[in-house]
Amino acid sequence: MFGPTLAIGRIVNYVMQPSDFGPTSVYTANSQGRSAPIVRPAVIVETWGNQATSDETKWTVNLQVFVDGSNDVYPILPTAPAAGLSVQDALNAIMASPPPVCQLWKTSVTHNEATKVPGTWH
Repeated sequence: MFGPTLAIGRIVNYVMQPSDFGPTSVYTANSQGRSAPIVRPAVIVETWGNQATSDETKWTVNLQVFVDGSNDVYPILPTAPAAGLSVQDALNAIMASPPPVCQLWKTSVTHNEATKVPGTWH
């Protein structure tokens, strides 16, 4: 039975779609840079069933996708400190920069075991 295997905390595979990649990704927005789909691990954070049809193959989930850092998404890297700053001020500026984004939140993602279409999980 498909439904009971869906549990919050379960790790599944998410097939990345072009819109999931950031502007500085090594994969362009128009092409994922590979002929094969790019798959990343994801943790189920919520499950949604299709009660209208009771079709267990149509269950959807919310996912936290673990992406490949700056290769996939929007890294927020420290900018070069302004010229003339002391070493301490330069270090403070770098340390104040937010860390790179390494997770992607995807909602209502459908299951697709057969063809592994981008934007689905398996």
